[in-house]
Amino acid sequence: GMPSLTRDILLYLEHHYLEPLTLDDMARQCGYNKCYISRFFNSSLGCGFNRYVNTLRVRHAAWLMRESDDSLEEIAAQSGFQNTRNFNRYFQLLYQTTPKEYKKSLQK
Repeated sequence: GMPSLTRDILLYLEHHYLEPLTLDDMARQCGYNKCYISRFFNSSLGCGFNRYVNTLRVRHAAWLMRESDDSLEEIAAQSGFQNTRNFNRYFQLLYQTTPKEYKKSLQK
């Protein structure tokens, strides 16, 4: 049922969000239909699959910024982003500021 589906999906993402991840991969791994999972995200989590996964990645990136001196490019890559454009876009969605500004604010 739904609760175990939720648990399966969220656990899977928790362990794999730093890897390249598509809805197809996810469906294959969990043995569910792709449309079903897509609907699940929108109805149960209130956001799409990509948005959810990228939120996990952005949080990880913010943590890395606090913990390391790596460049933003390195941090984006370590957080599972294929390019810095996506990284910047999702970071701003979540934190209402750019990664650059966020990093600057940590150095104060």
